Amino acid sequence: MSIFKSTKIVLWPKKDIVDIYLNQKDNNSYSFNLNLWEERTAAELVPLTEFFKDHPKEVLCCLSDEVTITKSFIYDTKIEKIDKKEVKALAESSITFPLDPDYIDFELDQSLPDKTIIRAHLTNAEKLKVLQKNLAAAGLTVTRYETISELIAHSISSFYTSDYFLIYQASATEYFLMLAKASAVYLTAKLKGAAPDLQKIINYSPLYFQKVTSKLFVPQGSTIEPKSTAAMEVTPYQSSQIAASLNQPLNLPLPVLGFLLKPSVAVPKTAIIKDTQLPNNAPMENKKNILPLILVFVITAAIASLVLWMVTRRSASQQVETPTSDVTATPEPTVETPTDTPVPTLAAVSKTLKIQVQNATDINGQAAKVKAELVALGFKSVSVGNAKAKATQNQIGLKSTSESAGPYFQQQLPGFTDAALTNLKDNSTYDVVVIIGTDLSQFTSSITPAVATTVAPTKAVTKKVTPTPTKATAKTTVTPTGTVAPTTTP
Repeated sequence: MSIFKSTKIVLWPKKDIVDIYLNQKDNNSYSFNLNLWEERTAAELVPLTEFFKDHPKEVLCCLSDEVTITKSFIYDTKIEKIDKKEVKALAESSITFPLDPDYIDFELDQSLPDKTIIRAHLTNAEKLKVLQKNLAAAGLTVTRYETISELIAHSISSFYTSDYFLIYQASATEYFLMLAKASAVYLTAKLKGAAPDLQKIINYSPLYFQKVTSKLFVPQGSTIEPKSTAAMEVTPYQSSQIAASLNQPLNLPLPVLGFLLKPSVAVPKTAIIKDTQLPNNAPMENKKNILPLILVFVITAAIASLVLWMVTRRSASQQVETPTSDVTATPEPTVETPTDTPVPTLAAVSKTLKIQVQNATDINGQAAKVKAELVALGFKSVSVGNAKAKATQNQIGLKSTSESAGPYFQQQLPGFTDAALTNLKDNSTYDVVVIIGTDLSQFTSSITPAVATTVAPTKAVTKKVTPTPTKATAKTTVTPTGTVAPTTTP
């Protein structure tokens, strides 16, 4: 069943582009070549303001994990309260931007025996203020900010609730790693190079979960090859498959799904004390006293209990027998596409894009086959040729101005579902370069008029790497007086 009840708009400001997503099946994604991380004039904001003339001006906003960094620290004792200035003192040695206590958000996690985990979200106030100024100038109101990692965790928690590492492709060339359990994120780190060593970060996981986290989700078809000496259970994932299993449009990325959906499974019952949330256009303020809410809840529960008692007595007096049945716990949902799920239509991509198709195999005619698919989709400027070097994987190169079109081509071109997305230089002659590195003969054309493309989910492929495990080297100690010796995450 669809959750679409009212219009929600998710705004995702990136380096040189703003992506906008709507919780609807058709025409649900838009992109603007606009950098909102630098102060913009009213004239530069016109495309954005024109768009929102026909849409609600209240938006949900995704924040990059470079703007808001997640780190965790551990007290070797139970604490109920900590000042933001103390959290700042713990974090500032590992943060490259000045920390403003008013832009620090944190949670006290009591899930470990005799210890307290401080999960801190540290925001670059200078960057956020520029973004807020631009959004206010465009007449927009942000009702909620969330980091990309927190939103991804919300999506993953719909089918997986244990602890895990996950690699997410933030752009054609950028990846980051997150450590999470259900919808709670413990740390994030930017990955460098095509074969990053994860072992140092893996060694931190026993501090939070009393065991080494062995589950690793990686993007399906990515070229990144993480390394570690610990045994890891590697599971590829695909955003479109997860979206399909949740009855959502296939083109919605994981962070957007996290905004539009509530977790389908309960978060583990750990004692968590949350501090204030990230502000909209002003520094954070303390939460209002919740005692009145608690009182209302208690009174409501008492009334409900009384009504239930009266109904039960009446039923007993009338000797009406109520049939009973054994109820078993609802199993965790798996990432499978329901057979009766309606297939949404992908957001349109400009048909004026200049596209080149390169055949990087020894199989003749493949470039022409892909060109025919593109022409059938409505693209007018498509050229073909042979690649200078051979390839063993399909690739889609994109200019920064066409970066958001990657998922469209992955899902519309037969055989390119797992194609790697790469960056083209800004001065490239073409907006998109499609490189064929595999045999496409097994794929038949899926293009028919007015029919949306279905991406059937595949079962998660699990492979185990079993080199000699290493023990975590990080350790935290705290004196009985409460002085913190924090664990510094990457």
